[in-house]
Amino acid sequence: MKTHSAFLGLLVYICGVTSSIDAVAQPYKLNDSLIAGGDVYEAKVTPDGLYVVYRADKLVDGKPELFRVPIGGGTSVKLNIEITASQSGGVDRFEISPNGQYVVYSGNITQSAYTDLYSVPIMGGAAKRLNCDSADLFLVRSGPSIISDIQITPDSQRVLFLHDHFNFQQNRLYSAPIDKNAPPTLGPGVNQILCGTEGTLELSPSDAPSRPVINYNISPNSQRVVFSYGRRSVNQNLSDVDYDLYSSHIDSRDSSALVRLNTPNQQGVRQLFGISPNSNWVVYSAESDDTDTYALYRARIASAESPIALSTPFNDVQYALRFAFTPNGRRVVYTAQSVDGGPFQVFSAPLSDAGSSVGLYPNALFGFGAPFSGSNKVNIRIGPDSRQVVYTRDHDTANVYELFTVNGTTSPHQPKKLVSLDSSNRNISRFEPSDDGRNIVFMSDKLTDSITELFLVQSDGAGLKRISPALSQTQDVASFRLTSDNGYVVYSIRESGMQQLLYAISLHNGSPFKLNIGAVSGSEIQGYALSPTGRHVVYWGDQNIDNTSELFAFELPKIDDELCVPVRTESGKLALVCL
Repeated sequence: MKTHSAFLGLLVYICGVTSSIDAVAQPYKLNDSLIAGGDVYEAKVTPDGLYVVYRADKLVDGKPELFRVPIGGGTSVKLNIEITASQSGGVDRFEISPNGQYVVYSGNITQSAYTDLYSVPIMGGAAKRLNCDSADLFLVRSGPSIISDIQITPDSQRVLFLHDHFNFQQNRLYSAPIDKNAPPTLGPGVNQILCGTEGTLELSPSDAPSRPVINYNISPNSQRVVFSYGRRSVNQNLSDVDYDLYSSHIDSRDSSALVRLNTPNQQGVRQLFGISPNSNWVVYSAESDDTDTYALYRARIASAESPIALSTPFNDVQYALRFAFTPNGRRVVYTAQSVDGGPFQVFSAPLSDAGSSVGLYPNALFGFGAPFSGSNKVNIRIGPDSRQVVYTRDHDTANVYELFTVNGTTSPHQPKKLVSLDSSNRNISRFEPSDDGRNIVFMSDKLTDSITELFLVQSDGAGLKRISPALSQTQDVASFRLTSDNGYVVYSIRESGMQQLLYAISLHNGSPFKLNIGAVSGSEIQGYALSPTGRHVVYWGDQNIDNTSELFAFELPKIDDELCVPVRTESGKLALVCL
């Protein structure tokens, strides 16, 4: 098997000089030839960074299948079973297990209207069907069967998924071993339906099968699952539904293992909830006594004892809706609004029984932070030391959201402004601290109205600089991601509404360099992913052939010395410059 690398040869350099990394330093194609009309739709890198799994209608136009290819290039290997569905068949989604040993995928594989779920060893082998369908449950199918929200436990042992057997918004929650088939069986004498003799079982309560499971989170220790369960009849609109919150052991057939976490008088449990990093606590927001006032609560994940309100020290709090856990799992930082409709404030509360909430700084707070963990989308980010809280707020000028930091574990004190904006029309639209806590990368139209560019600032506020190239009025930074080794920022640039350019820049220094070089005119990047090792960028789009999406990879240069950074020269070569 022939493999490729974006960086051939030995890196030899002396500080103070520039040396060539590679004569070409360009992306290389990963997929084999596609059938006419075929496209690559998505791709993910295995945890060890050795393989890429991608979904493409490579063999039959309109029927996507699953393939594995070495990240350095080579022959693609099909992973899914043969697709026999006559219409609309194919793999529609997939996940790679955290240990990199299995791929779990779903789709209309054998019948056009019914979704099935399978697992297969990533190096190839016999596929296992994980779900039981409506016929297995001795029910009569009256509509499409849909599987959604597939998650794999952190220990890679089980697969959880939602299954709506009749497409009536009646999702049921199931848990299955990742490596066993699920032959049909009905388990007598227990609340859960055991649809497999080898371990597939239903976790959602069976006392009211028309009540849907809305969403769920798996505990970090892989022992329990917490899910929201709708209070409604079969045909009630989901927007009018209140929710109960339940916790179940991940693989228990014993109905006594099912614990209701919220109290009956909490009428409006929010869909957003989270499990602490140590797997001991569940935090959720709920309306109490039908008062239209949402407070934040903490409950033990495996106990039916009454939950504790985290926001009770502030009797004037009306809405406590968004929150994030500190990495050490000891505290939760949340935002809340006062009853009189005043500005949102930021608070910190301990998760243990000792202590109470403290207001970190009572002022207007708002932000656009990316999803933090589980099902929570919050407007704050917490540093790896569990102390630094980073957020945006309009403290100095109304509706101008600047970047601030504050200590998240102590009593109120003056926060520090990290980034100022000079115009009332400008904002910070997204921010992300690096894993080592040293830098914060953010998107903003800081320099020019309506042109979103990429910036970097150190966590202490020093070293603010633009790290994207100068953009025209038709261009914007569309997205960015940080590599796991804290070495690079990879970002895409949208031009005239299309995501067309992909760049990388060292977090240490240097200038940005383009990754999708040599692309045909009008090409568009459909998506990109980073390897967990931080060495490769994988992306898919019509790089070589217009309107044909293919899979490509680019190997980022390894930087052993922070004083050395990669820079692309005018000739197109990638050079390592040591400062």
